[in-house]
Amino acid sequence: MAIDKLIIFGGSFNPIHNGHLKSAAVINKILEAPVFFLPNIVPPYKSKLTATPIQRLEMLQLAIKSNPNFAVNTLELFADEYYYTHKTLTLLRSQYGSKVPFYFILGFDSLINLNTWEYYHDIFNLTNLIVINRHGYNYNDISDTKLKQEILNRQTNNFEQTAISGNIYLLSPDIYYDVSSTQIRAMIKAGENIVNLVPPEVALYIKNNNLYLT
Repeated sequence: MAIDKLIIFGGSFNPIHNGHLKSAAVINKILEAPVFFLPNIVPPYKSKLTATPIQRLEMLQLAIKSNPNFAVNTLELFADEYYYTHKTLTLLRSQYGSKVPFYFILGFDSLINLNTWEYYHDIFNLTNLIVINRHGYNYNDISDTKLKQEILNRQTNNFEQTAISGNIYLLSPDIYYDVSSTQIRAMIKAGENIVNLVPPEVALYIKNNNLYLT
């Protein structure tokens, strides 16, 4: 099946949770395009993850199996090295071509530090950005004035304005689901119930594999 638009959702997914899935579903509905979840290997700025790459992949597959609009791409997960975002996008461009609009999901907390990403200017030439806003964040949190101006110049809320790359779409904080993988792991370690925070299949997988107990 030919793809005429592609939504890319990267992360550790350690574990995948309902916040990830809600955000992906909202964006899928807006753009009417498939969402590719890209689980990564351990980023250099994070400590070793407690779930193995295979376990994170299996949880992700369980979480999305009933949604035909979601798929998993393992480009980063089994790579020999950590892929920075610009490299991942470049490799995906080589696969899907230069004419397919890309939409890369990130949080506002990542957007305000975009200037610290490797070759971040290349990212604007490779993809559009879809920013999931959170209450309490705003453009005043961007300390780099050049980055702030570039973001303001690229921002649009008009999803009818299709672009191959370069646009920044800011979504309402109302779609943000206030839960994190870090919080979920802490809850499991403390013996608390996570049944409403992850899909049932993921909760069962975590229990059966004794994940996040230490």
